[in-house]
Amino acid sequence: MKIEEAEKIINSSSNMDDAMKKLNISKVELTDEQLDMIAGGIDWTKVALQIFKEVAQHTKKDR
Repeated sequence: MKIEEAEKIINSSSNMDDAMKKLNISKVELTDEQLDMIAGGIDWTKVALQIFKEVAQHTKKDR
């Protein structure tokens, strides 16, 4: 999935859990940095996109 597609899914989701389920990354454990971003009031859509990018990057390495 391309980042642009992921952004559309994230932006059309009602919350972070919904977006992560739609992106099929709901079982990813959040890092302390990501949790801090969420707790600090950072827009959850930015955190979800960052997580998607990290998962996509790791998936490419595993192939």
